[in-house]
Amino acid sequence: MILYRVNNTHEPKNSGYAGVEVRVSKEDFIEWFMQRDFEGCSVDRINNHGHYELPNMQVIETWRNIAKDKVKIKGGNHWCSRCKKYKPKNEMVKSSKRKLMGVTTTCKSCDVKRRRDRYSRYSEEQKEKNRQRCREYYYRKKAEREAAS
Repeated sequence: MILYRVNNTHEPKNSGYAGVEVRVSKEDFIEWFMQRDFEGCSVDRINNHGHYELPNMQVIETWRNIAKDKVKIKGGNHWCSRCKKYKPKNEMVKSSKRKLMGVTTTCKSCDVKRRRDRYSRYSEEQKEKNRQRCREYYYRKKAEREAAS
């Protein structure tokens, strides 16, 4: 996974790895990692601007690695990674994954825009199919509830 990220910086999700090098051999990495391995662990760079080399690597819990440097809190407000503003915790999207203290890095208004933008890419035919599927699901569930009562 480390090599994939570093070698595929043209992909948007890996663009932050541009200029990062892997400066440890596969054998040395395996030996180092096997001494630190535990369930639910993740390899992390201590300095995110540094390279993958043994003095700059640590093994931490996956949830800590996901949250690290993503959820920023200042004066009790959380940083929204989309609109680039600090917002109160109650304006952030709640999440069970990719979270720190129960919230994501996206505020509710940005999340609504993201969903709307994603939905607007569908053609009218696709939108109608989705609406029809939702209606069918609704009536099927309604019939099940009526049969159960």
